[in-house]
Amino acid sequence: MDLHGFDEAMRDSKTGLTYAALTGQRKQSVQDAERMLSFLVSDFLEEKGYHQEASYVRIVAGASCSY
Repeated sequence: MDLHGFDEAMRDSKTGLTYAALTGQRKQSVQDAERMLSFLVSDFLEEKGYHQEASYVRIVAGASCSY
């Protein structure tokens, strides 16, 4: 698994992820964790060519869609 995709997703405002929470600059919330496993992150990863990572997020999030 290539974690660079998650790093890119964290820096993209369309994913809803917050850099401060994911880097430990502030305490993470349940909402932060939910965003990390969201369809927005999955779609972002898929668009950027991180297919395995996008599939992982969809599986863990319980999404039944396939690309």
